[in-house]
Amino acid sequence: MSGAEDLLLKAYAAYNRQDADGLLELVSDDVDWPDGANRLHGKAELKAYWLDQWTRTRTHDQPLAFTAMPDGRVAVRIGQVVRSLDGRVLSRGSFGHVHDIVDSRIARLDIEKGEVRGAVRAASSVSARRRRREDRCTAPRRRRGSGNR
Repeated sequence: MSGAEDLLLKAYAAYNRQDADGLLELVSDDVDWPDGANRLHGKAELKAYWLDQWTRTRTHDQPLAFTAMPDGRVAVRIGQVVRSLDGRVLSRGSFGHVHDIVDSRIARLDIEKGEVRGAVRAASSVSARRRRREDRCTAPRRRRGSGNR
């Protein structure tokens, strides 16, 4: 999956730099992209969406793990931080991005909260270490004397 992973790493890096032209080089001409309950179609709509979004917020998507799905798509578990233009954190979350890659271009993106259904666990040791570290950070802490053991 290294070709797909490399493509997606380039896409996330371009997105985090707010490099719309760099991103558009990585998507298909008829790309299908989510916008809330609606879908965007084509590079022109996608560019307008990103440029508008970046006038209001600064979003950083950090890929944590890449997984191959049985249907050929690639799922990426991301950690996301959304900030206001002055740098204040507005939200943090973890999402599943499911990419359909056709002819070495991103043809479609779907977003799922939490774990992506049907995804095969990543084999990458780096991804596995990140998952373990993240799990330790998000595990509920036991309070002394509360009876939790």
